[in-house]
Formats: sequence, structure tokens, C-alpha cells
Amino acid sequence: MQNEIKRRQIEAEFVSNGGYREYTSEREVMDVGLKEAKAVVHFFHPRFKRCEIMDNHLELIAYQHPSTKFIKVNVENVPFLVEKLKIKVLPCVIIFKQGVAKERLIGFEELGNEDNFNNKILEWKLFQMGAISSANDNNDRQEEGESDFDD
Repeated sequence: MQNEIKRRQIEAEFVSNGGYREYTSEREVMDVGLKEAKAVVHFFHPRFKRCEIMDNHLELIAYQHPSTKFIKVNVENVPFLVEKLKIKVLPCVIIFKQGVAKERLIGFEELGNEDNFNNKILEWKLFQMGAISSANDNNDRQEEGESDFDD
């Protein structure tokens, strides 16, 4: 019962925060960057496969972290921002804090440079960058010194 209540609270917060939406104007993107305490902005191109991969990962993470605003924007719609923020490689994810672009994740280099990276790697990176307040790793990692063999 408590888990169901918690899940509904998270869903309500996610929906009220706007979920993970696509914005189409530079003004909207700038408003989000300025108004939100923490915002993750995915600059993408619809015909780039890696942008689609990043998009799928961010959508899952956004649902788990409703206190951070997650948005995406097609670079073709925001040429001024692309130039101002010096975006040259896609996908490009920029972390805004209190209206300032603080961190950026460019391409997949920091994610193992593989298309099939684990979602937890991206979530951990966003946590390290301060975009989200926790990394939900569900204790899947083994503790240091643990072994699969108990002799």
C-alpha cells in the first residue's frame, strides 16, 4: 500500500513538472534554464541514431527524478542557442543550475562510447554532475572485496 502511494506521488510530481517534453522555441528553453533550480536539456537532431538512444535513456531517468526538469530540443529549432552554447557534437546534454549552464555531456564518450550503454551509467553521471539528487543503482554493484566465490 505504501509503495503504491509513493508511486502515485512520484507520478503526480513528474506530470506536474512537465515530464520529459520537447520544447520548440529558444524562448521556452531559456525560460526553463532560468526558472528551474536544476534542468537537464538534451539538444538533439531527429535523424541521429545516438540522439534517439540518449532520448530513450533520459526519458526513463526523468521519470525517476521528478524534482529535476528534463527537456529536449531539436537543434534545428534553436540555432541561436546552438551557437551561443557552442554545441558542435550531438547528442549534447547540458545541465543548468539556477539559470547557468554548469555541466555538459557530449556524445557517448563518457558513457563508454558504446550505443548499448547501461542506463545506470548515465544516471550515475547525471548524479555526479549534480543534475539529480540520487542515483538509483538498486544495489546491483558488488561491494569492493566481495567475490562470487565463498570458499
